[in-house]
Amino acid sequence: MLKQALSLSASNGVIALVNLFRNILIARLISVEDFGIASTFVVTMSLIEMTSNFALDRMLVQTPDGGSSRFQASVQMLQALRGAVGAAIMFFAAGPIAALFGVPDVAWAYQLLAIVPLLRGLAHFDMFRLQRKLEFKTIVYVEMGAVLLATASAYPLSIWLEDYRAMLWVLLLQQTTYTTLSHVLAKRWYRWSFDQAVARRAFTFGWPLLLNGILMFAIFQGDRVLVGSMIGMRELGWFSAALTLAMAPTVVIGKTMDRFFLPQLSKVQNKPEKFEYLYLAATQAALFSGVILALMAVLFGDLLIHGLYGTRYEPAVPLLVILCVAQGLRISKAGASIAAIAKANTTNPMIANACRVLSLPVAWFALTQGAGTYTIICFAIAGEALALVVSLVMLHKRQKLPSKPLLMPLALSALAYSAATASGLFVTVGSIETWLAQAVFIAILIALILWSMRELRVWGKQMLIMNRPVGDKATN
Repeated sequence: MLKQALSLSASNGVIALVNLFRNILIARLISVEDFGIASTFVVTMSLIEMTSNFALDRMLVQTPDGGSSRFQASVQMLQALRGAVGAAIMFFAAGPIAALFGVPDVAWAYQLLAIVPLLRGLAHFDMFRLQRKLEFKTIVYVEMGAVLLATASAYPLSIWLEDYRAMLWVLLLQQTTYTTLSHVLAKRWYRWSFDQAVARRAFTFGWPLLLNGILMFAIFQGDRVLVGSMIGMRELGWFSAALTLAMAPTVVIGKTMDRFFLPQLSKVQNKPEKFEYLYLAATQAALFSGVILALMAVLFGDLLIHGLYGTRYEPAVPLLVILCVAQGLRISKAGASIAAIAKANTTNPMIANACRVLSLPVAWFALTQGAGTYTIICFAIAGEALALVVSLVMLHKRQKLPSKPLLMPLALSALAYSAATASGLFVTVGSIETWLAQAVFIAILIALILWSMRELRVWGKQMLIMNRPVGDKATN
């Protein structure tokens, strides 16, 4: 099982690095303003993806009969309908979106992006079905192939077009490849089937996650929309450069934890003691991963921005540190969210993310009063912290999952994030304040590592027992 986790983490890491390399390459070859416009394509795609997402792929993994061919055919049909609706919305909303960002002449590009949700809706779900057996090779091959081909096209397209259009065609090529490979590598024939009972179950399972998707869009892209629409495209270029670096590991860790822990937690959802051990392990791993992300930004943020983007993106350095604090807190919530979904309690992540969204209107008001980008991120940090606490409390109250074993790692994580935030807000390379914040941060991290090693040793033994072969008497 550990080998599978490491393999999955490595593959997701490679995919994220290739994606990151592609974005950095385009950022270096076009102007900062054009990169700001290109980043709005990501915002727009996220708008359609997150606001029409019933999490049918996760339902296929979570539900006991998700492996049947009829169930798979039903959710594939529902997914195709979702893609068609998303494409229509995207096409007709292109004009208002372009006007919002102050680039009305780019409306045609947003209309062309409507092809992306249409193609994604036609993807084969066999790669998700195989995750029920902890077989991740197919989805890794699909994602890896799509990312590699798109990245290979980034340089010639950027040299040829010399503006935001390079990102547009790269995104279209990536989605086309993704959908094509999902069919080529599938082990079952692709088909549709309408089952009213499955549709009702999908709605019951997915409506909280649909609302959660809307909240997730507001969380992931709301800050970017505020910067682009109220501050300017140059500032959005700097902000997007930092956010791209901060979100890359967030996506890797989130995907890895979801694909690794969700099948296992779902299998023991009716076995309270085993579920509790896995929940504690998943939450502890999420807390630890979030703090590590913040540490990397504190220690190497300046080097990453200058080395990857160049001196034009100097203002992004302090933004990266505090953005990684916000993303680290988001990662910390992953264990609780996965445990809730494994219990089909899909309202948990929705309510937690609603708490995070509360920071957006406050940030908007602050911008109208003359505040800047730093203020937006500080409100984001406060919102993410509130969402984490709310998610854990709901699990404790509703699912009777323990909270006491998490008090110490939560306290250590809070101290670490405080030190990282101080380092970002007072960042002056080589200053006493920065060195002091880094020293405090590392000391707290060492304490968290020691605590994690002690706790995970106990949980690891229990997980090994749970995953013995079925014929083992210890598991009967």
